[in-house]
Amino acid sequence: MVFVALAQPLVPVLNGEYGDHSPIRLAATASVLLPLIVVAGLSQFSAAMADTLSAAADLKEARHGRVVTHRGFLVVKPATIVLA
Repeated sequence: MVFVALAQPLVPVLNGEYGDHSPIRLAATASVLLPLIVVAGLSQFSAAMADTLSAAADLKEARHGRVVTHRGFLVVKPATIVLA
């Protein structure tokens, strides 16, 4: 079921010719796009990490250094989860 749902956008590649090798052709088409998807995911992870580090540093600055940066993560992470 999941494969069928995920393969739907790639079905036009088959040009109406469905056979034993259709799943292989769909996988070959998807494999071309896979590196782009991985890179996009890693880019989002990198941005999330930078935002988290920045937020913890901002918290430390706003509290005039009374909050250690690594303890700021204890505030930032739960807030991020709640907002997501």
